[in-house]
Amino acid sequence: MIPEAEIIKYSSLMNRKEGVKDKFQLAKKVHRKLGKESDPELVQLQKELEEINGQLAGIDLREVEAYRWKVDWHSRGTKKEGVGDRENWIYSGKIKIYEEGRVIPICLDLVCLGVQDMLSDIGLPFKIEKAGKTGSDSKIDPNCGAVIITDRYCTGEANWGVTSHFGKTFLQFPGKRQNSNFCRQLTKHEMGHFLNFNINHHDSTGPNGYREPKDCLMYWKASTSNLCGKCRDAIIYFWKGIEEATGRKFLSPLQARL
Repeated sequence: MIPEAEIIKYSSLMNRKEGVKDKFQLAKKVHRKLGKESDPELVQLQKELEEINGQLAGIDLREVEAYRWKVDWHSRGTKKEGVGDRENWIYSGKIKIYEEGRVIPICLDLVCLGVQDMLSDIGLPFKIEKAGKTGSDSKIDPNCGAVIITDRYCTGEANWGVTSHFGKTFLQFPGKRQNSNFCRQLTKHEMGHFLNFNINHHDSTGPNGYREPKDCLMYWKASTSNLCGKCRDAIIYFWKGIEEATGRKFLSPLQARL
C-alpha cells in the first residue's frame, strides 16, 4: 500500500509525463514536416521523459491510476458545466444512462432498475433513457440528469459511486461486479444522493416520531435495498420545497398529498 502523500506525488509525475509525451509527439510531427528529424527540443523532451520514467520505475502504478480516476471523478461530478445549466435537468423530466468503457447488458439493465426503484419510492415520474457510449463530458446532454456507468475501478469501498448536486452520478462496476444485484442496490443508494439527500443515513439526525431502523439503504454500508421512513420523507419533502419554490409539480399526485 503506497502512502497517500506518495500517491499524490506519483500522480503529479504521471500527469507531467502525459503532458511531456503529448508535447514530444506533436513536436516530432512538426519537425518531421520541417525536415528536421533531430532537434534540440526533441532531445530535451526525450531526456525529460526518461527522467520521469526513472522516478516511476518500480512503482505499482495501479494504485496511482486508481487515485487519479477518483480525483477525476470528483472533479467531473462536482464541476458545473459551462454549456447549459445542469441544475435545470429537473425540468426535462428525463435521466439518461451512459456507458463508459466495457459495460455488459445485464449491468445496464440493473442500473436502470436501480434508478427506477428510487424514483418509484419517492414518486417522481421521470423518464429513463439508455443513451449509449460516452467518452467525455461533451457527449453528455447538459439538459438531462445523467448516470454514467464505467468499468474502471477506484480503490476503496467509498468510491463505488460518486454523485454531484448538478444532476450527475458516476457508478463503477469492474469485472464480476457488473453481473450482480450489487449494481442495482448501489444505483438506488446513489440516486438517493442524486435526488438531493446530501448525507448518508445517520442515527444522530433522528427527529421525533421516526423509529430508528436496523438498516437503511442510505447507510454507508447498507445491506438492504429498503429506504427508511425518515430518509424517504427527507427526499420527498425536499421535492415539495422545489415545487413550492418553482411553482411546478414534480411529485406524483399520491406523494403530493402526503
